Amino acid sequence: MTFVNATLLAGAAMVALPIILHLIMRRKPRYFEFPALRLVQQRHETNQRRLRLRHLLLLALRAAAICLLAFALSRPSVQFGSGVGSREAPVAAVLVFDASPRMQYRQGNQTRLEAAREMALWLLGQLPAESQVAVLDSRGGPGAFHADMATARQRIERLETTPAARSLTETVEDAAQLLKQSELDRKEIYVFTDQCRAAWPSAAAARMQSRLADLRDVGIYLIDVGIEQPTNTFLGLPRLSAQVMSTNGSLVAYTEVGLISPGAAVETRAVELYLLDDQRQLRRAGVETVELKPGETRQVEFRVGSLPIGVQQGVIRVLGQDGLPADDERYFTVSVQKPWTILLAAPAPADEYAYFVRNALAPDTARLRGQSRFVCNVLDQRRLVDHNLQSYSSVWLLDPAPLDPVAWKNLADFVAEGRGVGIFLGRNVGRVDAFAGTAALELLPGRPSLQARRPNGDFYFAPRDYEHPVLAVFRPVAGSVPWQAFPVFRFWQFEALAANTTVILEGNDGSPLLFERPLGAGRVLTLATPLSDRPDAKAWNLLPVGVIDNAAPFVML
Repeated sequence: MTFVNATLLAGAAMVALPIILHLIMRRKPRYFEFPALRLVQQRHETNQRRLRLRHLLLLALRAAAICLLAFALSRPSVQFGSGVGSREAPVAAVLVFDASPRMQYRQGNQTRLEAAREMALWLLGQLPAESQVAVLDSRGGPGAFHADMATARQRIERLETTPAARSLTETVEDAAQLLKQSELDRKEIYVFTDQCRAAWPSAAAARMQSRLADLRDVGIYLIDVGIEQPTNTFLGLPRLSAQVMSTNGSLVAYTEVGLISPGAAVETRAVELYLLDDQRQLRRAGVETVELKPGETRQVEFRVGSLPIGVQQGVIRVLGQDGLPADDERYFTVSVQKPWTILLAAPAPADEYAYFVRNALAPDTARLRGQSRFVCNVLDQRRLVDHNLQSYSSVWLLDPAPLDPVAWKNLADFVAEGRGVGIFLGRNVGRVDAFAGTAALELLPGRPSLQARRPNGDFYFAPRDYEHPVLAVFRPVAGSVPWQAFPVFRFWQFEALAANTTVILEGNDGSPLLFERPLGAGRVLTLATPLSDRPDAKAWNLLPVGVIDNAAPFVML
């Protein structure tokens, strides 16, 4: 089919106009809401919200179930502290007891140790079944958990005090170490103590805390069995003038007596010294009376002479009743021997060189009364080659001149047998090569090298401490010795000190002056300046007399 004017055919689209008019002219429906339908719609919306909430809860429950299942399959565990968990669960308990003599303090007819024992036995009855129990005390020794409660009870009933008690800090450390061996979750330490400060040294407290930090959730319980207001009279440790003394000397024993009391009244106490005689009976050898104020200590001194040869034992007692008898007595032992025989060897004239030393060791007054602790024999050093040394306890070389190698060898053998040699070098050394031989260097601390000079008098002994037995006599008066009043003007210096040489005493500028060297069973002391110079212009030092005319430090040294 063909059309003449096809473009006019598009006019047929105008047919859409009546259609559009028809649609526009149609009447639209009107909506009316009936009350009954409104109620149905509200109920529908409420049900929809409730159903949605139920779906959300069901989703949460399903997710929680899956999480709980995974959590359970992972087998979690929780460690509770000692204060948490079942009180019926078994416990690993270590009972620590202070076993020092202080625990013998008696009040109400019961000692502190008995009170601790009573409380510990009650505690055993409160522990859950199947508990592990160990009992430690300050005596030390290996610790272990007991097989059963009955064994632990017997151990507690047999507890005793000991004079050699360790600190409680050490014992608690042992308890902490023992708890590491237990597999029980609950771990506890019970400490029975009188709360005395001496049982808890501050120096060891930090170490104990670090040890306890390694254990998690350990309960520590402190059971105080002490007395709030104790009353006690006590004695300090005795100090003796010498542990070994001669029959001609006198034993001087010192101690302190003190009073602890809640009151303020002054009390009088008698302190007695007893010695054990040949029949093993105590014989009173001295008594002192002191008046004491609470919190005060007083020193008492006993002097006893004419002791027989042998080992002598004694006791110092304070009289009177108190709660703690353990510190009312102090025991001591002293060895009494014949007077020591000392050989003073020096160049000629030997008596002049030995004058100061002999009078310091054996004063004429004491020697004439037969009370000298030492017998001093003076010898020309040239006779050391063939002189018998077996009867002497020690040999002193006072400002020696060069010696024959045989004499050095005799002295070395003498020292090796357990005796002593003192060498006090001075101007007579001469050429240092004479003291550099093999035999001499076996005794000397090293090879003498140079003479050090301090002509201004500002150089003197300056001990760093008084721990060595040679200087221990100065310990009670350490702060009052006027060393600067005893200047040293010259002294020898040594080079290449022997490996086993110890410097005992130095000068105030650090220069070594007194040396000790062991040889066999004996020892050699070498002083780098002499003890024999008279106080004149040529003197190497003023040790014998000082500048204050006081020879006490020289005699003590």
